Amino acid sequence: MKKILLVTVALQLVCPALLARADAPQVLCVGTESGGSGPRQYAYDVTGGLLLMLFTLGTNDLNSDNYTNILIPENWNFAVESEGMAHAHGTKTPHGSVSPGPCYCLTEGRVRWWTEDTDYATHSAIFGYDHPWSSEDVGWLMVETVPPETVGHITGWELPVGTGFGPVHGPLPEPATLGLLLLGGLALLKRRRWD
Repeated sequence: MKKILLVTVALQLVCPALLARADAPQVLCVGTESGGSGPRQYAYDVTGGLLLMLFTLGTNDLNSDNYTNILIPENWNFAVESEGMAHAHGTKTPHGSVSPGPCYCLTEGRVRWWTEDTDYATHSAIFGYDHPWSSEDVGWLMVETVPPETVGHITGWELPVGTGFGPVHGPLPEPATLGLLLLGGLALLKRRRWD
Protein backbone atom coordinates (compact mmCIF):
# COMPACT_ATOMS: atom_id res chain seq x y z
CA MET A 1 0.00 0.00 0.00
CA LYS A 2 2.83 2.42 0.88
CA LYS A 3 4.42 1.88 -2.59
CA ILE A 4 1.13 2.76 -4.29
CA LEU A 5 0.88 5.97 -2.23
CA LEU A 6 4.44 7.05 -3.05
CA VAL A 7 4.08 6.36 -6.77
CA THR A 8 0.72 8.11 -7.06
CA VAL A 9 1.88 11.18 -5.12
CA ALA A 10 4.86 11.44 -7.48
CA LEU A 11 2.56 11.08 -10.49
CA GLN A 12 0.26 13.71 -9.04
CA LEU A 13 3.03 16.27 -9.33
CA VAL A 14 4.07 15.21 -12.83
CA CYS A 15 0.96 14.01 -14.67
CA PRO A 16 -2.23 14.48 -12.63
CA ALA A 17 -4.76 12.79 -14.91
CA LEU A 18 -2.69 9.74 -15.76
CA LEU A 19 -4.62 7.31 -13.59
CA ALA A 20 -8.14 8.66 -14.21
CA ARG A 21 -10.66 6.30 -15.83
CA ALA A 22 -14.16 6.95 -17.07
CA ASP A 23 -15.58 4.66 -14.32
CA ALA A 24 -13.29 5.99 -11.58
CA PRO A 25 -14.86 7.33 -8.39
CA GLN A 26 -15.68 11.00 -8.16
CA VAL A 27 -14.88 13.28 -5.24
CA LEU A 28 -17.48 15.99 -4.71
CA CYS A 29 -16.50 18.67 -2.21
CA VAL A 30 -19.72 19.20 -0.19
CA GLY A 31 -18.45 20.77 3.04
CA THR A 32 -19.88 24.02 4.36
CA GLU A 33 -16.39 25.63 4.32
CA SER A 34 -16.52 25.11 0.56
CA GLY A 35 -20.00 26.55 0.14
CA GLY A 36 -21.79 23.19 0.17
CA SER A 37 -24.54 21.90 2.44
CA GLY A 38 -22.72 18.77 3.59
CA PRO A 39 -22.70 17.36 7.12
CA ARG A 40 -19.36 18.93 8.14
CA GLN A 41 -17.21 21.99 7.41
CA TYR A 42 -15.00 19.72 5.29
CA ALA A 43 -16.93 16.89 3.62
CA TYR A 44 -16.21 14.78 0.54
CA ASP A 45 -18.82 12.66 -1.22
CA VAL A 46 -16.90 9.83 -2.92
CA THR A 47 -18.99 7.70 -5.28
CA GLY A 48 -18.82 5.15 -8.10
CA GLY A 49 -15.97 3.02 -9.33
CA LEU A 50 -14.78 -0.25 -7.81
CA LEU A 51 -14.49 -0.98 -4.07
CA LEU A 52 -12.94 1.95 -2.25
CA MET A 53 -10.28 0.99 0.31
CA LEU A 54 -8.48 4.30 0.95
CA PHE A 55 -9.16 8.02 0.61
CA THR A 56 -6.61 10.67 1.56
CA LEU A 57 -6.14 14.37 0.93
CA GLY A 58 -3.72 17.15 1.74
CA THR A 59 -3.79 19.27 4.89
CA ASN A 60 -1.54 21.88 6.45
CA ASP A 61 -2.47 21.02 10.04
CA LEU A 62 -0.80 18.06 11.73
CA ASN A 63 -2.53 18.69 15.07
CA SER A 64 -5.10 15.88 15.22
CA ASP A 65 -6.96 17.68 18.04
CA ASN A 66 -8.17 20.26 15.48
CA TYR A 67 -10.14 17.59 13.57
CA THR A 68 -13.50 17.02 15.24
CA ASN A 69 -16.80 15.31 14.38
CA ILE A 70 -14.94 13.02 11.99
CA LEU A 71 -17.08 11.03 9.55
CA ILE A 72 -15.65 7.50 9.31
CA PRO A 73 -17.39 4.55 7.63
CA GLU A 74 -17.94 1.47 9.80
CA ASN A 75 -14.71 -0.49 10.42
CA TRP A 76 -12.57 2.17 8.73
CA ASN A 77 -9.70 4.10 10.29
CA PHE A 78 -8.76 7.79 10.33
CA ALA A 79 -5.33 9.38 10.82
CA VAL A 80 -3.52 12.68 10.40
CA GLU A 81 -0.08 11.93 8.91
CA SER A 82 3.06 13.89 8.09
CA GLU A 83 3.33 12.84 4.42
CA GLY A 84 2.40 15.82 2.25
CA MET A 85 0.38 16.06 -0.96
CA ALA A 86 0.05 18.58 -3.78
CA HIS A 87 -1.80 21.82 -3.06
CA ALA A 88 -2.37 25.30 -4.51
CA HIS A 89 -0.33 27.12 -1.82
CA GLY A 90 -3.04 29.25 -0.24
CA THR A 91 -5.44 29.55 -3.17
CA LYS A 92 -9.14 28.78 -2.68
CA THR A 93 -10.81 28.39 -6.06
CA PRO A 94 -14.63 28.47 -6.27
CA HIS A 95 -16.35 25.21 -7.19
CA GLY A 96 -16.61 24.67 -10.91
CA SER A 97 -13.53 26.82 -11.68
CA VAL A 98 -10.07 25.50 -12.50
CA SER A 99 -7.42 25.89 -9.81
CA PRO A 100 -4.11 27.60 -10.64
CA GLY A 101 -2.35 24.85 -8.62
CA PRO A 102 -0.58 22.79 -7.81
CA CYS A 103 2.52 24.50 -6.62
CA TYR A 104 5.65 22.36 -6.61
CA CYS A 105 5.71 22.00 -2.85
CA LEU A 106 3.67 19.69 -0.65
CA THR A 107 1.24 20.27 2.19
CA GLU A 108 2.49 19.70 5.73
CA GLY A 109 0.64 16.40 5.78
CA ARG A 110 -2.51 14.52 4.87
CA VAL A 111 -5.66 13.13 6.43
CA ARG A 112 -6.40 9.52 5.58
CA TRP A 113 -9.36 7.17 5.85
CA TRP A 114 -8.78 3.48 5.10
CA THR A 115 -9.89 -0.07 5.71
CA GLU A 116 -7.70 -3.14 5.56
CA ASP A 117 -10.63 -5.55 5.23
CA THR A 118 -12.21 -5.86 1.77
CA ASP A 119 -15.49 -6.83 3.47
CA TYR A 120 -15.78 -3.16 4.48
CA ALA A 121 -14.72 -1.66 1.15
CA THR A 122 -17.47 0.53 -0.25
CA HIS A 123 -18.74 1.92 -3.55
CA SER A 124 -19.65 5.25 -1.96
CA ALA A 125 -19.12 7.12 1.29
CA ILE A 126 -19.03 10.60 2.75
CA PHE A 127 -15.78 11.39 4.54
CA GLY A 128 -15.42 14.56 6.55
CA TYR A 129 -14.54 16.53 9.66
CA ASP A 130 -14.94 19.92 11.27
CA HIS A 131 -11.86 22.15 11.45
CA PRO A 132 -11.44 25.79 12.57
CA TRP A 133 -9.28 26.97 9.65
CA SER A 134 -10.40 28.36 6.29
CA SER A 135 -9.59 26.38 3.15
CA GLU A 136 -7.34 26.10 0.09
CA ASP A 137 -7.23 23.81 -2.96
CA VAL A 138 -5.68 20.43 -2.11
CA GLY A 139 -5.08 17.20 -3.95
CA TRP A 140 -6.53 13.81 -3.10
CA LEU A 141 -5.68 10.16 -3.66
CA MET A 142 -7.85 7.06 -3.52
CA VAL A 143 -7.19 3.36 -3.85
CA GLU A 144 -9.81 0.91 -5.07
CA THR A 145 -9.75 -2.85 -5.23
CA VAL A 146 -11.54 -5.79 -6.77
CA PRO A 147 -9.13 -8.50 -5.60
CA PRO A 148 -6.55 -9.19 -6.81
CA GLU A 149 -6.52 -5.88 -8.78
CA THR A 150 -5.71 -2.60 -7.02
CA VAL A 151 -6.13 0.76 -8.78
CA GLY A 152 -5.06 4.22 -7.65
CA HIS A 153 -6.61 7.55 -8.67
CA ILE A 154 -5.24 11.04 -8.17
CA THR A 155 -6.37 14.63 -8.56
CA GLY A 156 -6.83 16.02 -12.06
CA TRP A 157 -5.59 19.56 -11.40
CA GLU A 158 -6.66 20.71 -14.86
CA LEU A 159 -10.31 19.92 -13.98
CA PRO A 160 -12.85 22.03 -12.02
CA VAL A 161 -12.54 22.17 -8.23
CA GLY A 162 -14.84 20.02 -6.11
CA THR A 163 -16.91 18.58 -8.93
CA GLY A 164 -15.56 15.08 -9.54
CA PHE A 165 -11.94 14.62 -10.55
CA GLY A 166 -10.51 18.05 -9.73
CA PRO A 167 -8.95 19.24 -6.46
CA VAL A 168 -11.02 19.79 -3.31
CA HIS A 169 -10.69 22.09 -0.31
CA GLY A 170 -8.62 21.40 2.82
CA PRO A 171 -7.44 23.44 5.84
CA LEU A 172 -5.14 26.38 5.20
CA PRO A 173 -3.07 27.78 8.10
CA GLU A 174 -4.49 30.87 9.75
CA PRO A 175 -2.64 34.12 8.93
CA ALA A 176 -1.00 34.08 12.40
CA THR A 177 0.28 30.55 11.78
CA LEU A 178 1.61 31.55 8.36
CA GLY A 179 3.37 34.53 9.96
CA LEU A 180 5.04 32.29 12.54
CA LEU A 181 6.18 29.91 9.81
CA LEU A 182 7.61 32.84 7.84
CA LEU A 183 9.42 34.20 10.92
CA GLY A 184 10.85 30.76 11.65
CA GLY A 185 12.11 30.47 8.06
CA LEU A 186 13.71 33.91 8.22
CA ALA A 187 15.40 33.05 11.52
CA LEU A 188 16.84 29.88 10.01
CA LEU A 189 18.06 31.82 6.96
CA LYS A 190 19.69 34.46 9.15
CA ARG A 191 21.31 31.77 11.30
CA ARG A 192 22.78 30.11 8.20
CA ARG A 193 24.32 33.39 7.12
CA TRP A 194 26.05 33.76 10.51
CA ASP A 195 27.39 30.19 10.55
